[in-house]
Amino acid sequence: MRPSLSYQGEADPVFLDDGSYRWVITKRFTSDSLADSTAEEVLAELLEQPAYRYGYDSPERVDEAPIHGPYRLDALSPSVFDYVTATRSEQVLREWMDQFVGQNGALDESHVLGDISAVFDLIRNADACYRLANLGPDAWRPMGGIVGKFGFHEFVLLGPGTRVTVVVAGDD
Repeated sequence: MRPSLSYQGEADPVFLDDGSYRWVITKRFTSDSLADSTAEEVLAELLEQPAYRYGYDSPERVDEAPIHGPYRLDALSPSVFDYVTATRSEQVLREWMDQFVGQNGALDESHVLGDISAVFDLIRNADACYRLANLGPDAWRPMGGIVGKFGFHEFVLLGPGTRVTVVVAGDD
């Protein structure tokens, strides 16, 4: 059954105040038919959503633009998302956050502006998590190389219940 996604908006973004211009954005969708849909069907429907089309390099959102992050929309399909565990998803996000702290350990919480714990809770509580693969420069849109210089990470969280959440971590 093809799910029908309804865009519910974004949570407040999380910013890393370390001079890197990195951020985490969370977009929320719902689907009344999520339980009756395959992950592939949900991902296909997500790719068609106007709210998914955003370059993340400008505050200006152009929902009809055929782009997503650094990529052309035509380079994306359900097959470029890999199933990952919540533990692995959280690990990837933490490693991305900590990449500038060097030998000092984890990023000091005073440099995290926003509720990153809410993002980790979403990941831990999801029924399933899918990660967008790094598609490389061949899939970039014009000017795509300016998004995700320090990494572009996307996770699509299915559940609990009717919730579909997109977590994007990147920089511009």
